[in-house]
Amino acid sequence: MKTKMKSLTIIALLSFSMFLAVTSSAFAQTVVPGVSKGETFDYSYSLIWTSTDASATPPSDLVEYNNTQRIEFKITDVSGSEISVDFIRIFNNGTQTVQSGSINVESGTVTVPYGFLIVGANLNKDQQVYPTGGHQVITDTVMRSYASGQRETNVMSGGDSSDRTTINFDKIKGIAVNYSNELQDTSGGYTIVSTESLTNTNSDAWAVIPEFPSMAVFMALLIAVPIVLIAYKKKTLSNHKFVVLPNA
Repeated sequence: MKTKMKSLTIIALLSFSMFLAVTSSAFAQTVVPGVSKGETFDYSYSLIWTSTDASATPPSDLVEYNNTQRIEFKITDVSGSEISVDFIRIFNNGTQTVQSGSINVESGTVTVPYGFLIVGANLNKDQQVYPTGGHQVITDTVMRSYASGQRETNVMSGGDSSDRTTINFDKIKGIAVNYSNELQDTSGGYTIVSTESLTNTNSDAWAVIPEFPSMAVFMALLIAVPIVLIAYKKKTLSNHKFVVLPNA
């Protein structure tokens, strides 16, 4: 009898384990794309490089990246969790390159540059971005003021003082509204900082409405900022190299 009970217990445990595996798999499949075939998303591109070494020059690869005028994602197909996309880089001289690939919002597998700018739709705070791959989570969900009104924005941020990334996603579409990555390196007593930024430019719905300060604060800033800038320039110009790699 005891043997029979033990066998039944083992069977029950195995059945429960299988149930958990199935249900966990089912829950993992709930991440779906929010973008649709035929949509195109444009981004402005900015790269700022600074160094406290007056003799330093920007690396050649950063100079090459800075020749980017804008970036486009053209959605060519959507099937399940897989998004087919053309990544288009338009340069300042009018030429462009096209790379075709895919983004899987379930596994996080991407085969195009900046594929991490498109994630699943309607993710929630603390939810894993890619259920079957990676450890990224939505760190916060906030309401932001856009031209179309208030919209929920998912925030994914992380890193440390040497490498920090922040991406704001439209919650409904799962598409990045803006992205910023700051890299800082200290070597030989000098500090180098490069900041890369992309901002969506072709959707009026995501045009951020600036929050203006009160009149008193605004007037104070008008007076204080020029003074601070002048003082900073006098103090740092002799030993600080500041190179802004401009957009076209």
